[in-house]
Amino acid sequence: MGLHPPITANAIQNQAPPLLSRKSQKSGLAGSGDIIPDRDTLHIRLDPLPAPRHTAAIDELCHALNDTNTVCPGTDLTLRYSIKSHQ
Repeated sequence: MGLHPPITANAIQNQAPPLLSRKSQKSGLAGSGDIIPDRDTLHIRLDPLPAPRHTAAIDELCHALNDTNTVCPGTDLTLRYSIKSHQ
């Protein structure tokens, strides 16, 4: 297994689609959620944000990050991001 750069908030912000505002990015990265490992995937499920437009923006970021098929450093787990549904 090769070396992988650390996954940081700045690295995620640098991969964000240009339509996402800095405020949306920071809100999503500071929010809460769950980390759920399974056989070959590490699921990062974020809680919805108070403003629906921010949740939609972070959802776009999740899709963009999923398209990179990033592997969690030090593991064979592919990172998969999603937003929890409102309950």
